[in-house]
Amino acid sequence: MLELVELRRLFERLDTPPAGRKLVEEARRMAPVREVRSTSNNVITRFHSRKMGRMVDAESRTVEYPAIVMYEHDPKVLEYYAQPMRLDLFVQEVGKSRPSRIQHTPDFLLIREDGIWVEEWREEARLQKLQAKYPGRFLKDLSGWRYPAVEAHLLERGIGYRLRLALEHPRIYIQNLVFLADYLQESCPPVEKAALETMRRAFRGQAGLPLLHLIQRGTEGGHPGFTPDQIYKAIADTVRGEFPFVAPVSRGKQRAIPQGHNRISSSREPFKILAREAEANPLGPLD
Repeated sequence: MLELVELRRLFERLDTPPAGRKLVEEARRMAPVREVRSTSNNVITRFHSRKMGRMVDAESRTVEYPAIVMYEHDPKVLEYYAQPMRLDLFVQEVGKSRPSRIQHTPDFLLIREDGIWVEEWREEARLQKLQAKYPGRFLKDLSGWRYPAVEAHLLERGIGYRLRLALEHPRIYIQNLVFLADYLQESCPPVEKAALETMRRAFRGQAGLPLLHLIQRGTEGGHPGFTPDQIYKAIADTVRGEFPFVAPVSRGKQRAIPQGHNRISSSREPFKILAREAEANPLGPLD
């Protein structure tokens, strides 16, 4: 987490207005401003954040929780706060003679290297219902869903606002981040060069290997060339682009894919699972 002097230095660099600085500093002290609520339609999930040094509660296992995992492992996100603030504003809506009151507690405040953002995560079906209930309040254009009144309120304070959709989450990538959490820590010992070279040799002449086969090759001949922990650490390092292959890690039958392969193109999904069982086509091409 940032020291106060670091935060204020960031404010200066981002040219954040006084009102925005006050809002952020209050959110850092007060968040969460309300407790997450459990209903028949959601599952509260608690996440222990090493980055924040606290428990972070998500109101939904499928919507907010994946966002928390992404924030936790995004190096550009310096701090993040759930249920950070209560926004209370009055806006003049089309067709109404009196201003309408909008009260909104967004899901997250993000303090990033490149800006300060407030984000709200929703299922698209829920936004469609809100749009029907409050015409003109929620909009969908080429950039996606928007909440113009809240956007304008926060923009005056130097803070961006985004409505995000649950379908944006790269689910497999997030599953792997959760699985590899300990290996992604700076305190995790690096893989020895000899072990890395032995792993590289295992891929020579092959488009890919099932993860289980790679683990088995590490102990061939009774002399460990590399351990499962070293494999997982090497896979975790692909998040930082430090190792020349990527792999899904939750099921041994899926493939570890050389990173140079043309099927791996999305930087947000470095362990993208290609749905192919090892027994069905153990070493065939992946095109």
